[in-house]
Amino acid sequence: MYQKPIRTNADIGTTPATITVAALDANDGTKIWQTALLDLPAGFWSAPGGVYDLQLIIDGPILYAVSSKENASQVVALDARSGHTLWKHTEDAAPISLTLVTNEALYLKVGPTVGAQTLKALDAASGKLLWSVSTGEYTLGQIAVSSKAVYLVQEKFVASVPRSRGERNFVVLRALRTADGADLWQKEVENTVGQTNLSYVSINLQADDQAVYLVKMELQLETTSQGVTSVNRRTVVALRVQDGAPLWSVKDPQDDPPDASIGANLQIFEQKLYLVGAYHMSVFNAQDGNVLGTYRSPFILWIFVPPDRLYGRNRASNVCSLSSRDGTQRWCSDISSTLGVAGTDHVYLFGYQNNQPQGAIYALRQQDGSQVGRYLVDNPAQVNLYSMTFAEEPFG
Repeated sequence: MYQKPIRTNADIGTTPATITVAALDANDGTKIWQTALLDLPAGFWSAPGGVYDLQLIIDGPILYAVSSKENASQVVALDARSGHTLWKHTEDAAPISLTLVTNEALYLKVGPTVGAQTLKALDAASGKLLWSVSTGEYTLGQIAVSSKAVYLVQEKFVASVPRSRGERNFVVLRALRTADGADLWQKEVENTVGQTNLSYVSINLQADDQAVYLVKMELQLETTSQGVTSVNRRTVVALRVQDGAPLWSVKDPQDDPPDASIGANLQIFEQKLYLVGAYHMSVFNAQDGNVLGTYRSPFILWIFVPPDRLYGRNRASNVCSLSSRDGTQRWCSDISSTLGVAGTDHVYLFGYQNNQPQGAIYALRQQDGSQVGRYLVDNPAQVNLYSMTFAEEPFG
């Protein structure tokens, strides 16, 4: 929230601001509470260590607000009902680039973008440090957590083999004991040093108590009548939780052009794995890898909440509701948005509507896309919205 309206880009560099969390009633947009977290001086964007990432995560009665900078970061735990601060964790010399809350623990990825990083596990209720583990010479990728283990994708560049797009070419999957972070096992899952094709583990990882699942992606060159093209070919792999031994491996029946999406969103729900690419979805049986369904869509796939809430963008960049079974259009809105959350009855989008000069939060009915609300957070000329989260009954 800026101290005065922002009318030009120059105003952004000369106006102090405050990182603020506000809770709105999802039914009518009424502000329930507002809490200031951090004051930012004028010119904070261009200053060394300027804020580059803001994130909100809600878990039951606690809301976690993460503000991350190159040289200092913090996590503030707030009472979701009142906005009162419960505890605060700070990192004085490093950014926080990944946050996950599960099984009464908060996991933080701390450190520079490339190079040695640290995974820290905090008690979600108190903020007390439970354990921390360094990745050494590796860069920490995605993490996944089951009831007994925490799984890390650790990636390393090999300097003697230059890559045109910065791909990691040596990847290890590491399993830690949930209780204390002790190493259980490590397994090399990708080593493409010296290979022509660019292959690496994608950014998404999932796990349950039976298996740990990851996506391997290979950028392949193909010669067609139009010339040489490249495609992203993905393979879904399941490994045994006890030792990382392979259980099954299956190629994704669909592929995406390389400029559409490097990674893929892998989610698990009721023993089904959903692999969501830029323009396609494939569904696998988590026990044996059998393909249960696959399709391509003309929409850019965006938000997916298993098993049946799927949203994408059409060619006009407007948000549309899609059938998760075949990707066909249910309805399309006149709202262009890059920030949104899906509830049971409504979807909430921050974006711009046709003929509206100011951005707002729009509440749309899941059933037919009709607009049921347009919410503003104070004066929109003084507010930049960076993160949203949603809960229907967070307090039990």
